[in-house]
Amino acid sequence: MPLIIIRTGLLALLALQLLWHGLLPPPRSAMGWSALVVATLPLLLVLPGAWRARPLPLFWANLLCLAYFSHGVSEAWTQPAMRPLALLETVLAVAVVCAYAVLGLRSRRAARAAQAQHEPGRDNAAQAGANDTTGPARAPSTPNPAA
Repeated sequence: MPLIIIRTGLLALLALQLLWHGLLPPPRSAMGWSALVVATLPLLLVLPGAWRARPLPLFWANLLCLAYFSHGVSEAWTQPAMRPLALLETVLAVAVVCAYAVLGLRSRRAARAAQAQHEPGRDNAAQAGANDTTGPARAPSTPNPAA
């Protein structure tokens, strides 16, 4: 489910950027087109790898969403006319970041479960070693006089 949210959120962010920077503003100059390229090119670069659920593109997509979040907050604060689009951008970015966090937690939990299943007696041996008092006695540590 988190991967579906990430994919949908990235596609929605791309569509929003195309709408916001490509279709809504009147064609003033080349500056409008450069804003469209700057807003969409990073998403276009990470989207194929994120779609295939590769870890590195997913990480970079998550990192990019932090930039889109910042952009959305600053636009919502400074441009009242663009506030609905800016808030939508902010919500989409937060949804992708939260879904990525859930995906990471689930994969970490699955890795720990697989490791515990692979080494079933590891925890018991560590606890037995901690409670073992039959080993050689250690000299008590002396405080460092220089300290």
